[in-house]
Amino acid sequence: MKDEFFIPSVISKAIETNKASVRVYQNADKWYGITYREDLQEVKDAIGGYIRDGLYKNL
Repeated sequence: MKDEFFIPSVISKAIETNKASVRVYQNADKWYGITYREDLQEVKDAIGGYIRDGLYKNL
């Protein structure tokens, strides 16, 4: 088994087999992704900042 999978392929398959539908929204916010282990701390720091700023309440 691989450690990762290509999300667009999984979504396409779910749509093709009528197991899912997808809605796409646009926004101007910064996007964070974790491709490598080294990316994790940057994402944790960013989400922590959003929590401190009150963007995510009750977390």
